[in-house]
Parts: sequence; C-alpha cells; structure tokens
Amino acid sequence: MALERIYNVPLRKEFMKAPRYRRAKKAVIALREFLAKHMKADIDKVKIQQYANLLIWKRGMQSPPHHIKIKAVKQDDGTVIAELVGAPEKKVEKLEEKTEKAGKAEVGAQPAEKQEQEKPKRLGKKALQKEMQQVQGKIEEAAAELKEKIEEHQKEAKKVEGEEIKELKHEQETVKKHKPKTPKQPKTQETHPTGPQHQ
Repeated sequence: MALERIYNVPLRKEFMKAPRYRRAKKAVIALREFLAKHMKADIDKVKIQQYANLLIWKRGMQSPPHHIKIKAVKQDDGTVIAELVGAPEKKVEKLEEKTEKAGKAEVGAQPAEKQEQEKPKRLGKKALQKEMQQVQGKIEEAAAELKEKIEEHQKEAKKVEGEEIKELKHEQETVKKHKPKTPKQPKTQETHPTGPQHQ
C-alpha cells in the first residue's frame, strides 16, 4: 500500500547557502533531501515530477520559491514520487493494456487481407537465393549497358580527334603552300673597314 503525505517544504534556508547562479539547482537538491529524510527513502529513489520542477525553475535559476507545497507518494518498491499539490494527475496505464488497445484498434480499422499484405514476407533459403540471383542478373545487365555506352562514347571521341587532326594537317599544308615569297635582295659587296679596299 502506497504511503501518501503532503508537505510544505522550506527551501530558502538551503538555497541561500549556494551562489546566486546555482540557487534553483540547490533548491531541487534540498527538496530531494527533505523528502528522503521524511519519507524514509534513499535520495536516489526520490523522483520530482514535472510541475514541481517547473515551479522551482519558473523565475529562473537565481530566485526559486521560498516554500513549495508537495504531495509525496511512497510506492511499494521504495520510490518516492513528488508532485505539486493541485497539479493535474497523469493517467498511467500499463504497457500491456496500451498494446492490447492499439492492437484491437488496428484490427478493427483494417481488413485482414490488407494486414497480410503489409506484413513483410519471410523468405526461406531457396527463395533468398533466387532473389539474389535475380538481383545479380540485373546488376550484370546494367554493367553491360554501361560498357556499351562507354565504348560508343570512346568511338565518337576517336572520330572527333581524327577529324580535328585532319583539319590541323590541312591548315598546316595550306600555310606552307600559300606562304608568300619574299623577294631576294641583290648581293652587293660592302666595304669593310678592316678588309682591302677595291677601287
């Protein structure tokens, strides 16, 4: 049987011992210590619920409330659950009940044929081997197609290179053929200052 008590927990005396930027944290620690002492439980087994925690941190870390009114419930396994007095209660359902309800709702919503279709098929070894062979066949076909495309691309690239080389050769030949001739200058004998002078 669960033990249930309501406490007005004083926090100011404890959080005034901490620096301003740690006061809310110290208030939470003081609340845990108070409940562990008065409910005769381990401090690790004291659980502070959402609304109590929110009230402590409501005004920030520097100014928690001086007192807080708590409803503490000690369960059979020794855990103490502390919640703010007047906080809305959570409906706690067992996990098994939830799964049963969810299963019934799904069965009612969908016909049996659709459920069978949605279930993944479990395959044996032979079926898996067949699927693997089909997948490998598809991979090989894709690889062959890629090779063909690559070969076609290489052939086209060779053709383009050959055409470009022909054009370049043709341009070089035309430049050689049509190169304008420069007129030859007549050779004249120049007098060199060091050589013999002709008269």
